[in-house]
Amino acid sequence: MSRGELERIRWGPEPGQPVGGIGSVRIVARCKGNSEQVLKSARDVLEIVCSQGTPSDPEKWRDLLPRWFVNQLAPEPSQEEFAKYLLLPYEERMKAENNEWTLAGWLHWFEPDNRYWCWWDGAVMDRNTLVVAIEVTEWPFPWEALKWLLLAAGATEVKAEE
Repeated sequence: MSRGELERIRWGPEPGQPVGGIGSVRIVARCKGNSEQVLKSARDVLEIVCSQGTPSDPEKWRDLLPRWFVNQLAPEPSQEEFAKYLLLPYEERMKAENNEWTLAGWLHWFEPDNRYWCWWDGAVMDRNTLVVAIEVTEWPFPWEALKWLLLAAGATEVKAEE
């Protein structure tokens, strides 16, 4: 996470600033008349994550992140549950992870070696729709942690434009 990303989360890109990486992808979030609040909530979480540096201790993050966000996360699995999870086929692990996020699992996708996107901009289109542009550095790129953040913030549906 770069200082530039933190500034774009807070204020958006500079006028005329070119997108880096290999390009950008637009993420469309549908909301229930609360698109401004959904965007603000998502930005608040990302601002904390980006301003704190590389995630390391999930317990530290429980105190830093907004309570509304932390309360929607699943409890961390026991060692036995985690060992069973690791034995699942890859597709089943991904399905399980995308349906129920733990804090450690969510933060994992913000570690530099696991993250191939960064925030570029976000805009409210109307009361029920917001669009987030992300800069992509590799293809394909895992963006499910961002999708879950938008859903946790109140979006009802989140899709990447093709």
